Amino acid sequence: MRSDLFVTLFPARLAGYGNTASAVLDMYVFELIAFRCNSEFSRATYTHTDGNVWWRAPIKELQEDLGGLTERPVRASLDRLATERRLVRERHLKDGPYDRTWSYRPSDENIASCDESVAFTSDEDVASSSPSEGSKKRSAARVIDGFSEWYQTYPRHIAKASAAKAYGTALKKITPDLLLASTAEFAKSVEDTEQRFIPYPASWLNGERWSDFPVVTPEQKLQQLIEDKSWREIGRLGAGSDIPLPPGINDLPVQARAAAREDHYRAWVADHRNQILSALCNPSP
Repeated sequence: MRSDLFVTLFPARLAGYGNTASAVLDMYVFELIAFRCNSEFSRATYTHTDGNVWWRAPIKELQEDLGGLTERPVRASLDRLATERRLVRERHLKDGPYDRTWSYRPSDENIASCDESVAFTSDEDVASSSPSEGSKKRSAARVIDGFSEWYQTYPRHIAKASAAKAYGTALKKITPDLLLASTAEFAKSVEDTEQRFIPYPASWLNGERWSDFPVVTPEQKLQQLIEDKSWREIGRLGAGSDIPLPPGINDLPVQARAAAREDHYRAWVADHRNQILSALCNPSP
């Protein structure tokens, strides 16, 4: 992780820290930890039993990611951020009872801002843009149609920034409504599954897992009913009873009678299409 990446990705957030040298360092440290906790690629990132995503980071790793800073200022910055309740740090003893390595995550008060601060565009896109263009790209990327509702529907809330990027890509292949419906079906299927066995949202989207939970639209259901010539069921959906036949149709010859009935049924469906689709959208219990 390049330390200068934060200058490109988070210029607007510096104002929240101040303009002193220690404030700039605090911003670097906080945004680094926030970025790691929002990234699936980090092998040291894990979900703890409290349901939060943590980054287990030896001080040497922090120093390296911050461009080779010495240990003392890095520790001082971590102390300040913990005191200000921007960060939470705990020892989870992952390597046994004598493990002294700290794990870090943004505090609950700062999680929302962390999700927004991680850019959904690539490093290359940001680097190749002017500052104003990069800002516009980031602002546009954050406003993704239906993402908030989709994320709340997905059964595991983790790595939100990565999920948002994957969601934007998924919308090139599936509509928001169908994706939301498929996700709701998936959520039902894993209601009794432990969180750790549910894929990350981004992984689920990138794997196009919505195709495992196909959703039949009301239009598709109606078309299938017509192809199956399920006129009685269609009539009950559109009018609560069989489709009424016009007088004299039963007096026609057999072959003509069958053709006349089908023509009448299809015309009736066209006239009552909205009622039928509404019934399919809101089926009776």
